[in-house]
Amino acid sequence: MTYIENSIAALQLQGYKVTTPRISVLKVLDECVHPVSSYEVHDLLGKKSGINVVTIYRVLDLLQSLQLVHRVASLSKTGYMKCHLSDFSGCHHLLVCRKCYGIQEFAAPDFCRKSMKVPPTMEFEPEGHLYEIIGLCKSCLSVTP
Repeated sequence: MTYIENSIAALQLQGYKVTTPRISVLKVLDECVHPVSSYEVHDLLGKKSGINVVTIYRVLDLLQSLQLVHRVASLSKTGYMKCHLSDFSGCHHLLVCRKCYGIQEFAAPDFCRKSMKVPPTMEFEPEGHLYEIIGLCKSCLSVTP
């Protein structure tokens, strides 16, 4: 199943309508290699789409809540990217290369269980977390002096 087909199925499963703005944003994210901001999505859709930036923000928020996209905050600009692990319903983590801005996504249930443990004295019930691990990818490591 393609990313767009999987996303449509997830939207329908949760009772959301499959609207033109949602499909349009999914198509842009499916084609992008690097994270894109809401404004970049707007620019890529073009003025003819008639979809404004506020609608794009709402679509991205919904897609993020369904784990169909990830919000990448550790780059110089915040952006969104499609989820590559849609088959895995647990937490997803990102390895972000600070040099080429490449991103790898991985899932590690044991890592999640440990990181979600909060000392009882904190009186806090965690519901989720996001990890972006910043460093150098294999390609950039090989060219770094």
